[in-house]
Amino acid sequence: MTWEAVGALGSISSAVVIAATAVFGYRQLRALRLAAQLEGFLQIQRELDSEVMNDARSFVTFELPELLKNEQFREELASGRIDRRRHKEILLGNFMNSIGMLVSYGALDDNLFTEYYAYIAPHAWEDLRPVVELVRRKAPRTWNHFEYLVRKCEERPASSLKDKAFSPQVDPTS
Repeated sequence: MTWEAVGALGSISSAVVIAATAVFGYRQLRALRLAAQLEGFLQIQRELDSEVMNDARSFVTFELPELLKNEQFREELASGRIDRRRHKEILLGNFMNSIGMLVSYGALDDNLFTEYYAYIAPHAWEDLRPVVELVRRKAPRTWNHFEYLVRKCEERPASSLKDKAFSPQVDPTS
């Protein structure tokens, strides 16, 4: 074997090692990204299920409709002078806006979040629509990312996963 052939084999071997390293590196990065997505999802789940957030969600469902009939309450929202102890709806709107922002910038996987929030986000948006209208008089871009999340959820086709959840695939050979 000539020295040129040995040099060529060395170059080819180096190229194969570099290609294999690149593929392995890509897979590692993908696995790290998926792990970060899962951790982000679980953290947001913990926050959504927290006592504070459950209180805010109950407030929006059960108390907010009656409070919106109060002119002073509505004026506080329209003016931007909002006491967050009294206006728990702001907590829920801000929470959903944060999720929408993370999804819109790609920090969180939109398939995962729109699958889970497909009902929650649009329902919360409908409950908060009168608040959005009042708050946007003073700050027109309020909760734009929340609205983005709602649109993404509404665009998402119904999942086929829910059909599979109660009909596990059984391997007939086992």
